[in-house]
Amino acid sequence: MSLLKDFENKLESLFEGFFAKSFRSGLHPLEIAKKLTRTMEENKMVSVSRVYAPNSYTVFVSPRDKQKLTAFEAGLKLELQEFLKSKAKEEGLTILGTPEIEIVDRKELALGEIKIESKLVTPQGLPADRQAGLPDDEDASPEPEELGPSRASLVSLGDPGEVFPLVKDTVTIGRLESNDIVVDDPEVSRVHAEIRRSKDQFVLVDLGSTNGTLVGKRRVQAERLKHKDVLSLGKTDFEFRRE
Repeated sequence: MSLLKDFENKLESLFEGFFAKSFRSGLHPLEIAKKLTRTMEENKMVSVSRVYAPNSYTVFVSPRDKQKLTAFEAGLKLELQEFLKSKAKEEGLTILGTPEIEIVDRKELALGEIKIESKLVTPQGLPADRQAGLPDDEDASPEPEELGPSRASLVSLGDPGEVFPLVKDTVTIGRLESNDIVVDDPEVSRVHAEIRRSKDQFVLVDLGSTNGTLVGKRRVQAERLKHKDVLSLGKTDFEFRRE
């Protein structure tokens, strides 16, 4: 399966229903992914023995398109970041760190129109140009190490206070028995949310649930978790803990 098709399938599963209704006209998220790919390839930079992809992108869209994207923008950004990292790997390009993506409205753009600006930011935080500022192989950021044993868990705040170690890169939560964490709560969707591990960060992502996902008392689409954050799915509460 191509990366674009895989990206499209993920979006449809995450935002089923809302996804189909909102993008009958105007800018479709798949077009953002395609445009990001072209921008990455057109603005790659050559060092001594590596080819670098930009790692900072500003996506300009019309105000109406921006409004449509707002409801699930945080989750969309996470998917676009993963898509760009996979695409760069497929093309043999090096990305320093996790690509940053910002979506900004620009009033002069028409519905469905998109423009993207990109740059490569070095580990020192300075933009690099094509002639200078690119790290050589020995100075480049090392490739991420394989993830070791999890040092984080979810703890049920109800009886009997069950502990669920977060040992996988992606842990799903919901009513279905196929989930990694099964919740017997009628207000929880069949596949309600998931927790994704990226290096030393854990991100909670709502998967288009009916009743939403809360961190504290705040409804979230995607949220980086901190030690002792309380997650609420339906009437079920968990506490996120890490060493």
